[in-house]
Amino acid sequence: MYAMHGPKLDCLVIDEIQNVPGWELFASRLRRTKKVIITGSNARLLSSDLATHLTGRHIDFTLHPFSFGEFLGCRGVRTGQDVLHSTAGIAGIKGQLESYLELGGFPEVHKFGKQVLSVIYDNIIMKDAVLRYGIRYRTTFRDLARYMMGNAAREFTYSRLGRFLSIKDVHTVKNYIDYLRSVHLLFTLERYSGKYKQRIIAPKKAYVVDTGLARAVAPAEPEGGGRTLENVVALELVRRSVLAETPQELFYWKDHQQHEVDFVVVEKGRTRRLIQACRYMQDESTRARELGNLVRASRELGCKDLWVISWEDEQEQVRDGRRIRVVPLWKWLLGPPGNEDR
Repeated sequence: MYAMHGPKLDCLVIDEIQNVPGWELFASRLRRTKKVIITGSNARLLSSDLATHLTGRHIDFTLHPFSFGEFLGCRGVRTGQDVLHSTAGIAGIKGQLESYLELGGFPEVHKFGKQVLSVIYDNIIMKDAVLRYGIRYRTTFRDLARYMMGNAAREFTYSRLGRFLSIKDVHTVKNYIDYLRSVHLLFTLERYSGKYKQRIIAPKKAYVVDTGLARAVAPAEPEGGGRTLENVVALELVRRSVLAETPQELFYWKDHQQHEVDFVVVEKGRTRRLIQACRYMQDESTRARELGNLVRASRELGCKDLWVISWEDEQEQVRDGRRIRVVPLWKWLLGPPGNEDR
């Protein structure tokens, strides 16, 4: 209290106040005379009570782990044009990108090492989820969380997860996934469809909020890093959607013949961009599949802005009269938001 009534303070920063009953009223009183920044790791900060007491007087902002550019900045790595246009500079950036995929973007890693990631994960699971939501079947919840962390970029349904974990009530599975989303361990994408009902009932895809966190608690993928690359692209698209001038929605696309495109960016109900994330494009069958699926989705959704983000390929392809830009992941991550000609 001395800190509030003693020296004059213009701004107060309060962390994890959502754990205190009635915190919204307290924050509202402070707001009358001071600038207040409230931080926390749970979606309860966006509760209806907050909106009621602070209507028109607050701005919500989701703080993500470091982007690749921020990761490089924290390590003191230069990204000037002289670096990005030299062979040695690009090789160094790629090496840093491998570290970024392995360590992720939590700032604590740079101070305490990657061992801290397991501690962060356990704290989120226990304090932010299990205790806050009063989860009774803790082992089952932990099993589900670990499974989801190790299966990023894969489709899932609540019923399949329930059978896998021997959970009889599908609503329990849905609640568990909602809890994991609420504590910002993962986010989900719906399959794109013009019909809202189809979006709801179709399988979803999950992505983890940090690749380093996922690798700390789940075995490394045996598939050459393709899903990790896709996860990093998903995270960057979410960051950019927050900063976009026009609100954006993110989906994935799949037709009845199982042709798939990883990301569909939608603005004002209109498909703006289609993106594939593919680590290696050298194999002809892989290249034909990825580009062919983009063309199929382009025809169905009426979109001609087509991208493939790979590990190191950079080229321009033309398939069935449609231009497809293939760019390396490092360049896309460090480029301007959108990376496209408007």
